[in-house]
Amino acid sequence: MKPAAKKVPPARPTNISIVAPMLVERDAISRAAIDTGRAVALSFGVKPRFFTYCCELPGVEFTLVRSVDDLLANPAFQDSDIVIYHFGVYADVIDAVMIGAPGALQVMRFHNVTSRELVPESDWFVIDQSWQQVHLLRDADLVWADSLVNAGIATDHDVDPQRIEVIPLAIEFPKKGLLATKPRDVFELIFVGRIVPSKGVIDLLESIERLAAEPNVGPLKARIVGTTRWSSPEYLRTVRETIITRGLDPIVELVGDADATSLAEHYARAHVFVLPSYHEGFCVPAIEALRGGCLPVTYDAHNLRHIAGGHGRTVPTGQPLALAKALLDVLDGLRQDEARTDAGTRPLRTHDKAVADYVEQFSFAAFADQTHESLQSLWQGLSAGRVDTRARETSR
Repeated sequence: MKPAAKKVPPARPTNISIVAPMLVERDAISRAAIDTGRAVALSFGVKPRFFTYCCELPGVEFTLVRSVDDLLANPAFQDSDIVIYHFGVYADVIDAVMIGAPGALQVMRFHNVTSRELVPESDWFVIDQSWQQVHLLRDADLVWADSLVNAGIATDHDVDPQRIEVIPLAIEFPKKGLLATKPRDVFELIFVGRIVPSKGVIDLLESIERLAAEPNVGPLKARIVGTTRWSSPEYLRTVRETIITRGLDPIVELVGDADATSLAEHYARAHVFVLPSYHEGFCVPAIEALRGGCLPVTYDAHNLRHIAGGHGRTVPTGQPLALAKALLDVLDGLRQDEARTDAGTRPLRTHDKAVADYVEQFSFAAFADQTHESLQSLWQGLSAGRVDTRARETSR
């Protein structure tokens, strides 16, 4: 391929493209792409262009593309000054980072990929393809990682640590609640996530069964909330059958899908957020739960050991008995107006204040500021000649 002529960058970027394979409700990657667009608009005063296979979000202007060739041939994409890709599962449009638009800076937002051993055999092919695409992080001028865990995976795939920045996702849902003010006549637990094996829903049910068998545990209610669209039908059947065969139906409600209003109400009622997940690159629901006044009790897999900032409880992954014991201790603490967390035991009102301070780092304002500083620095590097985007063309 003949090297593209070097494009003289303007004083600030005027054409910014965001490539997101899909833009749909209750999807963390979709939400991150939209928030990136908002941050870019605030930062540079330009309206970014979204390129996607599918958009179901109201009010979003987008260009529909059907393949990487379709994307690369698009004149608006070719005119980009900056291209931002959102990657978390295989999509051929992500391959565009190998070529990009002439002279454009390329940024890859890395949301992590689930491990092969945690998905059904029917999903192995797409997971294998996804892990092959992780190597494309090296083609980006800059990688934005949702978490230190994701940054570590990028470095494990030979991405220069100097080209990786950790920028947490923006989470401003639901409305902030206080654990100290919630009624405690019935303790309510909530699980939020896809209903798939990697989220450990059967482990959750085993833990609840053990917890309910404890003397003096008191009245319990548990809700499993998760979009059925992204869940496994076979696993859903297994979950339903397990609830019935273990006699948990008086305690456990398989809610399934919930719109934003209903989900906010579930968080507002719950005291404890439980997630025995085997893999999390970030975990949006954990921050939502903290905002909603819930104390997270989770496995310690991947970013789960970090996401709550010590304001929850973690137990070794794959140990439902340890999870049940942690839940029992947390509930006992709540009866005594205490939050028993990895950071220590403290009064509930002290805990609520610490959580309110902690979740501010996930505000949209913080996300927008970090995005602005990152792109501004990268753009200045291009203008000063410290970043040469022609390397992609000359290497072909």
